[in-house]
Amino acid sequence: MGKYIILPVFLLFSFAASVFPQNEKYIVKRSSFSSGLTDEFSPVFYGDGIVFCSNINNNSLVSYRNEANRLFTIWYSASKGSGWKQPVLLSAELTSGFNDGPATFNSSGDIVFFCRNNTTGREGRKLSDSTNKLGIYYAVLRNGKWTDITPFPYNDPEFVFATPSLSPDGRRLYFASDKPGGYGKMDLYYCDSIQTGWSPPVNMGSLVNTADNESFPYADRNGRLFFASDAAGGLGGKDLYYTFESSGSWFSPIHLPAPLNSEFDDFGIVTDSTIANGFFSSNRFKSDDILSFSTLPEEFESCDTLRENRYCFTLFDEHNFTDTIPVEYVWDFGDGVISRGKEVKHCFPGPGKYKVVLNIFDALTRDTITKGADYEVVLEENDMPHLKSANLALTDKSMKFNGLVSGLKSFSVSDFYWDFGDGFIPGGPAMEHVYRKAGEYTVRLGLTGSDDGSGEVPKKCVEKKIRIYDSFEAERGTDSDEAIMSEIRTLSETQSLSWFKNHIFFADDLSSRQKLRITSALRNFSRPVTCFGKNGFDESSRIFLKKVADILKENSNIRIEMLVHVYDSSDNLNPELSDACARELEFWFRNNNLPERQYGAGGMGISDPVSGNVTSSGSLTGFIEFIFTGE
Repeated sequence: MGKYIILPVFLLFSFAASVFPQNEKYIVKRSSFSSGLTDEFSPVFYGDGIVFCSNINNNSLVSYRNEANRLFTIWYSASKGSGWKQPVLLSAELTSGFNDGPATFNSSGDIVFFCRNNTTGREGRKLSDSTNKLGIYYAVLRNGKWTDITPFPYNDPEFVFATPSLSPDGRRLYFASDKPGGYGKMDLYYCDSIQTGWSPPVNMGSLVNTADNESFPYADRNGRLFFASDAAGGLGGKDLYYTFESSGSWFSPIHLPAPLNSEFDDFGIVTDSTIANGFFSSNRFKSDDILSFSTLPEEFESCDTLRENRYCFTLFDEHNFTDTIPVEYVWDFGDGVISRGKEVKHCFPGPGKYKVVLNIFDALTRDTITKGADYEVVLEENDMPHLKSANLALTDKSMKFNGLVSGLKSFSVSDFYWDFGDGFIPGGPAMEHVYRKAGEYTVRLGLTGSDDGSGEVPKKCVEKKIRIYDSFEAERGTDSDEAIMSEIRTLSETQSLSWFKNHIFFADDLSSRQKLRITSALRNFSRPVTCFGKNGFDESSRIFLKKVADILKENSNIRIEMLVHVYDSSDNLNPELSDACARELEFWFRNNNLPERQYGAGGMGISDPVSGNVTSSGSLTGFIEFIFTGE
């Protein structure tokens, strides 16, 4: 977009002429509803068509012109077969006679957020460009008309609030503003929906915002936030980037390749659910136009089998003391955890460098026998993409996938591609997919990197197998929920532990005889499991897990999947704690000599219950789905 200087009343556009060459990855062309004579920009999907902002002269409600004699209004073009109908004004109610747009809608299409000049009517016509700033407004669709037009609560007539974008769930509003306290001219902010309205604006930080202009955010359903920036380092003018949020932080923005970006202004992108097709705005053809893009298939010759990161270990001391000297071993793992014993098992919280210190005391006199023997433990992530998901799911239920790339060395990710069984499609770091048929599937995550100057685009690919089932049957234990909850409440008052209700399920590939064996073996042992106690699992947890391990040892054709859901103090699912407990469970089974093909555990802080009918309750910190399947 031509120098998007939002400090004035309106949006300014520069004009440049060029036809950008195609490459083998994208096909880009001007959309048929974009005239080439007037300016069209900032497309968004709405109903069965596209809403966009334009200065088409419709001769209706035109009562104000800025200094460039260009008035912007909100337009709509409905789809027509493989093409588009003639654009029409979206709504008379949303047309002020000043500047209106761009717009963004909630998923049901009955709430719109849009830009317009803060002062309208006769008073507004007397104001100069620099005083009648853009603000954000919203309206509700009732009986076919947009009503209750209301200013966003954080608008300020002294500063610009513009280019709003609602997240797909409607719970977050992204926008650009030149309000004080930012990092540059225009910064990206967001507000979250709260019970009383909207939380105060949050600046997206210096990793995303620069000393120049960031604007035109677009939040897609897969977790990406696209935006435009004219900071140095792009191809020229405004360039398109995307970022995503991971563990509360924003990922370093990724620059979209040509021909999506060019030496001209490229901005205002919107994509379909697969991110394979979409629209964006550019002034590479003299006027500001809406261009369509489609992605050609990406191929990956080979994919590595996913290797899980290992952060759990058994440590022991080689000193030999006579039986007449009782000794006490005290281990400090350098991560806030202290354990006692000659041999200890410990799961470190993740990659890093840890100083493990062992002190050995005379248990009677408390004299130090060996002091401060230390070992340096260096843990690194596997140098490969990490594909995080459950290992099993139900048909017709959305399954979540995360592509974690923090462990990659000398590889800067430019694009994500996902293959859920029917070929690679472009995607984001987080994706969802629904499987319609039961069976075993191989999921692949492909990554392309930035061109290293050799002309070759580096690639990495990783794959894992998952199982999809038609149904899970809940096992009915003999302990009542009330009896279990009573025990939890009693123990929670005296011990600092995290308690998890066990929910036991049978996959539909188990025989009736297998189900009966499991039910009989676990009768009276469906007790809560503890995680994060000072000594790992407590005694009752170990008894229950031992019963599960015995079932697997006696039935080599049975497997168990353990899915951990941990809540934090605000009753929100906590991915880090969920992962930590899952690591403890896998480590426990590995140390009890179970073959890895027979068990798996995953921290599901990011996902709903796989079984679809489990809730947390009462004093529980979370719950674990123990799902028995055929091996």
